[in-house]
Amino acid sequence: QNTQQRIGDMYRAFTFYEWVNSNSWKFILVAVKLPLHVKYVHDSFPHAEKDEAFNFRFMEECSHQYIGLKLNSVKNINGWKLYSHMIHLPCQILKRDIDLLGTHNDYSKLPMCVVKIRAGSDASRDFIYQVQVEGIIEKKTILIYRCKDNYDSQAHLDDTTAHPDNTILHSDDTTLHSDDTTAHLHDTTVQDDDTLDSALTTAMKEG
Repeated sequence: QNTQQRIGDMYRAFTFYEWVNSNSWKFILVAVKLPLHVKYVHDSFPHAEKDEAFNFRFMEECSHQYIGLKLNSVKNINGWKLYSHMIHLPCQILKRDIDLLGTHNDYSKLPMCVVKIRAGSDASRDFIYQVQVEGIIEKKTILIYRCKDNYDSQAHLDDTTAHPDNTILHSDDTTLHSDDTTAHLHDTTVQDDDTLDSALTTAMKEG
């Protein structure tokens, strides 16, 4: 009976862009279970550039259920770099983490995966990359697009608006309702490892 109930479960994914500095952005994929937590997603990214949202279902035949981006290596395209925030790990969100969101303190953080986009000094004006979404029944491809003009237009933003590294998503006053249970969220932080650039450089040399 539990299996039959899970087959029809619908989830919703959201993508956002967050400005990091004069030549870098974060592309963020967030996923939640419908109809819960949708407002929490938007409240958590008040200054981010909203990209798209889509409903999806997990592939039931997979023992390791997840939604993820097919991004297994660093992409170097016309002076732009695209790579997973966790260089050596898959860019995936586990179904388990989505289902448990808001049930207790260990699951107060929004399930997400983060991709870094960086433009070099010699980068072309536009960056376009299609990435396939994995682990779901629906066929879905996401178009990641940035233009160097976007960086210039945000150069004047202060640290609060621009959401630099170590962005804090304030959720102290946010309450999630799941059935009759109310889960109080704590501050959550999207952290950038200070060693990311050195690890990326090492990975590029080894490759």
